[in-house]
Amino acid sequence: MSYCFGAMATSCSERAPVDCEAVAREIYACVGDDADRITSCIPFSRPARLSGVWTSDFEHNVFFEDDASESDMDDLARFERYVVEYPELTGAGEALRSVKQGKDAVIVHLSFIGRRPLCDPIHSRPWILVDKVISHRILEKRPPGAITWDPDNAKQ
Repeated sequence: MSYCFGAMATSCSERAPVDCEAVAREIYACVGDDADRITSCIPFSRPARLSGVWTSDFEHNVFFEDDASESDMDDLARFERYVVEYPELTGAGEALRSVKQGKDAVIVHLSFIGRRPLCDPIHSRPWILVDKVISHRILEKRPPGAITWDPDNAKQ
C-alpha cells in the first residue's frame, strides 16, 4: 500500500503501515499553537480523484461519494447519523471556498483531487482533505439553516 506524509509531500512511496499510535503521541507537539498545521502532521493516502454530492450548511458538512445510494441521501434534515457515518470535507487553502461562497446552505455535485487521513489521532469524525476542485455544479442553494434547521432539531 502507498502512503504520503504531510500536506507538502511531493511523492508517495511504498512503506510499511503507518504507526498511528506514534502519530497520536506526537500530534500536539507537531501542531503546536497552529491548528491549521494538522494536515502536515497526519499521514495521508495517495491523492485520488473523488466525486459525489457535498451538502454544506450551518454546522453541517457531509460528503456522499457517487456510489452512495439514494436512500443514503434521502432525509438530509436527520443529520445526526451523517456526522458519524459519512465524511466531511476540508479544503487545502482556497479549494472549497470557490465552491461555497458565503453562508448559504448548498447541495453541490463535486469532483476533486483529495486524500484521506491514514490515522485519526484526534478521534474526529471521518474527513477528506480536498487538494483541488476539478469541477462543481450547484444542485440547490438556500438560506443558511435550510438543511440543518427544522422544528425537531430546534428542540435538541
